[in-house]
Amino acid sequence: TSVQWQNGQKADLDYEYKIKSSGDQFHHEMDAKLKAFGRELRHSGLLRLSRRDLDLKSRVLSDGSQVYELDSQLSRDRQSRLAFETPAIVAKVAANAFSAPALMAIDISSPINRFQHKTDIEFVPKLSLLVKSDTKRDNRNLLNFQSHLSRTVPSHVMIVSEPIDGRFDLDL
Repeated sequence: TSVQWQNGQKADLDYEYKIKSSGDQFHHEMDAKLKAFGRELRHSGLLRLSRRDLDLKSRVLSDGSQVYELDSQLSRDRQSRLAFETPAIVAKVAANAFSAPALMAIDISSPINRFQHKTDIEFVPKLSLLVKSDTKRDNRNLLNFQSHLSRTVPSHVMIVSEPIDGRFDLDL
């Protein structure tokens, strides 16, 4: 598809849309390329859906350089994950919300700012919550947080950051 609106001003859009659905699975894919104003944008995407799983992928390039990439897999039967990446930030989440205990891991980093954050969460409904979190910059600890709230053992909260080192014990 090509659109021209002034002398020399035009946009070209090429795309391919694939339907790969079968049985009880919805599966569509798309690739598109847009050329306008001397630039080229490319997008590729995937959407796959079944009774137990959802997969979503998307990637955008501008003049061959990555703008963003998204890759997610949500599932009731296995670990779910989400990854989002740009040149400035990388974020990843992995979770198994339907297991006992429910688990989640979060990892966020920035190569530009030399920053990294990690959090692990473990949750047992009506029994306990465990959170461990670390934030670093240039491999130096900025903040360390640990918390364990429980109905069966004494609970505690710990926060360590320059210049603070705070610890609390709770009996809930």
